[in-house]
Amino acid sequence: MLYRFCKRVADQMGCKLVIGVMSRYRLETKLRYYERFFGERAGAFFIYDPTEETGKRMLSETKQAAE
Repeated sequence: MLYRFCKRVADQMGCKLVIGVMSRYRLETKLRYYERFFGERAGAFFIYDPTEETGKRMLSETKQAAE
């Protein structure tokens, strides 16, 4: 319902609406839904999360130390 509201307000105001997916969880499913609802994709966003990278690096270092 929130998507419908946002789209309706953008239509009424005559302005562009920028919507993005900020999660990797079920990403492809969400993208397909957004494309059906809003239309064709218009670019991409990239997010660098240092906490995520630190976690991956620590896991990798732990595995190497165990070998």
